[in-house]
Amino acid sequence: GAALAALGVAMVLTDCEVAMPLLRRNQELLAESSVELQVCRLDWGSKVDEEALLAEFGQFDLIVGSDIILSSFDLDKLFSSCYALLARSAEARLILAFEFREDWQAISDFIGWAEAANMEVQHEELGDPDDEIYLYTFRWKDVT
Repeated sequence: GAALAALGVAMVLTDCEVAMPLLRRNQELLAESSVELQVCRLDWGSKVDEEALLAEFGQFDLIVGSDIILSSFDLDKLFSSCYALLARSAEARLILAFEFREDWQAISDFIGWAEAANMEVQHEELGDPDDEIYLYTFRWKDVT
């Protein structure tokens, strides 16, 4: 998100409550380099947090996540928040970078939930095949 903000894309970075002090500090440091972005709390699956984001910013055309697909995380709640926050338009995208670490079940579950929600997914391998890093792009089916 910070890299996109540095390129001039209007960004809202989110994290859970316990990580907000670090996120705010990063916001301050980036502002010293003229990189402007917004930060907000988002505990995955929290309707209160989702409603606050929607009230302030509306639905998002782009949601980007990196290093957040792990079997130990609450991925059903992550998907629920992405579902709530992603705009229902043909241009809207959810982009997730995934590094294989433990098993394929985590990303497989996420893809299953997306397909059940009428989304399609494309993926591509990034870098050296031995690194097992993938970029997944989700978009809505049958929306205009």
